[in-house]
Amino acid sequence: VKSLYIYYKNSKTLQIKDSRLNIELFQESVEQNIKFRVIEELPEFPGGATEFMKWLTRNLRYPTSAEEKKIEGKVIVSFIVNKNGSISDIKIIKSLDPDCDSEVLRVMKKMPKWKPGTEKGRPVRSEYVIPIIFKALS
Repeated sequence: VKSLYIYYKNSKTLQIKDSRLNIELFQESVEQNIKFRVIEELPEFPGGATEFMKWLTRNLRYPTSAEEKKIEGKVIVSFIVNKNGSISDIKIIKSLDPDCDSEVLRVMKKMPKWKPGTEKGRPVRSEYVIPIIFKALS
């Protein structure tokens, strides 16, 4: 039985869990000294956060080597959603394990176009950062 759970921890954090793979995806605020501007409308995966989780669950695989070594933890990945919705500049910000990192990059490169963020009604390039948690099934 596959279950999808969505938890709103507060107004800035969305946590989504998929019980089939026991992979968690959540957006969290990262406190760093970063120059940024607030845009009116954030970029969005086609269908929203729930569809993104479903897509990620269908495509992301827990690397066998990491599962055998019982490696658990978080890979933080960033990417740019361009004005036309295409994805570029995919980078691992926080590494977990080379195989987990490679899997996250592989899947992110397959992502479909997003709805771009907008400012004053015009599409703008936006950076998006997400942590992906790998956790072994008990």
